[in-house]
Amino acid sequence: MSYFLVYFITILTPINIFLGILGLIFLLFGFMGTGIYYGNCKIDDPKLQKFWKKTFLVAFIIWSITIFIPTTKDAAAIYLIPKIVNSEIVNNADTITTKIIEKYLDIKLDKKEK
Repeated sequence: MSYFLVYFITILTPINIFLGILGLIFLLFGFMGTGIYYGNCKIDDPKLQKFWKKTFLVAFIIWSITIFIPTTKDAAAIYLIPKIVNSEIVNNADTITTKIIEKYLDIKLDKKEK
């Protein structure tokens, strides 16, 4: 596993939190910005409608991205579980365990026979 991939997996949760906060800021900017910039406008004003659409669209896109970014634990599991399952040690664990148990039982049975 490369060092960059390890680093990238460890920063996924902070990236997710940052994007969630950024989406919240855009949403708040959509509400508060309308009052600041367009305080004298009517709600039916096309500029105001365009401003709302843009800010809410950006907030929606950012939150959609945060939904699909896995957390650090999820990304580690996604990357490591197939490697663990496909490793030879895990695949041969049952035969190795069986051999160890057979040797142990043979030793115990030999001691009892003597």
